[in-house]
Amino acid sequence: MKPAGLAPPANSSQFVIALRPEPGWIGQFTVVGQVVDGLEIVRKISNVATSDKPKYRPMKDIHTVHVTIQEKAAPAGPSTESKL
Repeated sequence: MKPAGLAPPANSSQFVIALRPEPGWIGQFTVVGQVVDGLEIVRKISNVATSDKPKYRPMKDIHTVHVTIQEKAAPAGPSTESKL
């Protein structure tokens, strides 16, 4: 996610699904998830025709109908509990 405004305080944000690493974005975005199913849909969306600079908006509206967000399970590791 990234603030939508040019400078704080911005009251809205944008979310981006990146299809490849974007080193130039380090420190500008907060990663909130990962696509684990449906990547073919993300690729179809990435191929939709867009307007020219500066906004690169899709030429036709794209609507998200269903999204499932699941918390990732913590990795198994050594127990932090004390044994008596």
